[in-house]
Amino acid sequence: MNDQSLTDEQLVAMLGESKMKAFDAIYARYWKMLYAVAYSQLGTKEEAEDIVQTVFEKIWNNRLEQKINCLKAYLIVSVRHFSINYIKSQITYRKFQEYLIFLYPKE
Repeated sequence: MNDQSLTDEQLVAMLGESKMKAFDAIYARYWKMLYAVAYSQLGTKEEAEDIVQTVFEKIWNNRLEQKINCLKAYLIVSVRHFSINYIKSQITYRKFQEYLIFLYPKE
């Protein structure tokens, strides 16, 4: 049985058994779509790649504890969640920079 004939449910079950082949198949199946979702929210190639990488890292690191019912939806929601959190962190960082500039203006 090749990786393309496996269903998402089968891949999730195999992932729960720590089978790297399942992880590789999930990555190959969904990477481009997840990158497109992240890029549409963030607008830069590097940030989108980082977010997708983070999502796949989380999936592998939490493979034994996760309960995934619908893989595609889980991945999309995860990318959106990480993208939103990244945007929030950037806004906070920029506000902090503006605050520092206000406190310590160049003379």
